[in-house]
Amino acid sequence: MIYDIILKGGTIVSPQNHFPADIAVRNGKIVAIAENLNLADANAVLFLKDQHILPGCIDSHMHLWEPGLIAEYDFKDGTRASAAGGVTTIIDHPLTIPEVLNRKIFEEKVLLGERTSYTDFALHGGVGLDNLADLPGLWQAGCTAFKIFMCDSGSKVAGLSDGQILAAFRMIGSFGGTVLLHCENEMMLRYNREVLQKAGRKDNAAFVEWRTPEVEAEAIHRALFLLRNTGARAVILHTTIPEGVGMVTEAKQQGRDIWVETTPHNLYLTHKDLREKGPWVTFAPPVRDESSADQLWELLRDGFIDTVGSDHSAVDPKTKETGENDTWKGQFGVPEGETLVPLMINAVAEGRITLERLVTVLAETPAHLYGLYPQKGTIQVGSDADFTIVDLNQSHTLRAKDMYTACRWIPYEGRQIKGQVTHTILRGKIIAKNGKILGSPGDGKFIPRNSK
Repeated sequence: MIYDIILKGGTIVSPQNHFPADIAVRNGKIVAIAENLNLADANAVLFLKDQHILPGCIDSHMHLWEPGLIAEYDFKDGTRASAAGGVTTIIDHPLTIPEVLNRKIFEEKVLLGERTSYTDFALHGGVGLDNLADLPGLWQAGCTAFKIFMCDSGSKVAGLSDGQILAAFRMIGSFGGTVLLHCENEMMLRYNREVLQKAGRKDNAAFVEWRTPEVEAEAIHRALFLLRNTGARAVILHTTIPEGVGMVTEAKQQGRDIWVETTPHNLYLTHKDLREKGPWVTFAPPVRDESSADQLWELLRDGFIDTVGSDHSAVDPKTKETGENDTWKGQFGVPEGETLVPLMINAVAEGRITLERLVTVLAETPAHLYGLYPQKGTIQVGSDADFTIVDLNQSHTLRAKDMYTACRWIPYEGRQIKGQVTHTILRGKIIAKNGKILGSPGDGKFIPRNSK
């Protein structure tokens, strides 16, 4: 057999261990894993001495805003940035215009993505006020999960009563589907905001006093209660509070199919950053104190947090500037797709987590959870030849001017990063090298959820 490419001399990392081996690729698939493969059998060889080969990283929490919301922050922009940062597959959330609430819109969005995506992609759908009958069709079309907001989001994927949420859980459970939950209590949010605004508060600290830990904790508790006996699997998204992770852990111990996600900005950013940067680090749920962040790192390290997603939301800097003197006027969200993997590699270099744990939370678990495994999320014969190649000995500084993200700002400006993504490889093709894009729009394909 003639191989398209051999990856030579690297160290393969799995969730269980790491070991030296060569990898042979043909027609976009892994066809051999062994020591000392014959290089004469390959059309090309990539030498990777002292580098680690990870399964292609999956960003399971993206907001690309296409179609219809923010024209320049679309599949092309978002997936190009993600590829530069080491991601090979993204999963986009349904908050577009129109929202992804039925099969027709879903299939139209697939076509949009395949025109310009640099990475492979899957799509989450949404639950609105009146689309329960559409959910089975979305699942059959390959939808990976269904987003529900337990608070106002400014979109049709929000504003559900507890009765409607329970009905959605039952519908999704009837076909073995997965729910994605944004957990914040809407009535508490309304009350807190009213009190703060009556007091004339519009400073940066008012943002976290509005969206307090209790707001998140109550919603997680209620969600877990409503999920009981519905058959629905669920992921508690962008968790910021250790208490929330504890609730999910208890539910798991009862045999329930519940998982918990956090994000790099929940791990890296704290109240200190909010005091210094204000609207540039506002998102929901918000930053917490340093103690909470430290505990989240420990919970991630020890296996109690299941996945890490970027919650990438490219926001025009002008809409952030409007909140500099009034926290109520700033736009939520931070661009994170390009820095997701580098920040997590930095955590490995600093000893916060292991490479094996990184592979678990950024590749294998999201692939299993969202029905992409074993095509994605693993290095084994027959899987897609997707790889994130890492050199832990390099270092660099995060600067927006060096990045592809179209909004041209990041919340980590000037941060020193240990470790470097040297190659992003999608189905055997090098689409980025040392942060520079080599791929093209349309390299990415839609990956539907499989039936397993």
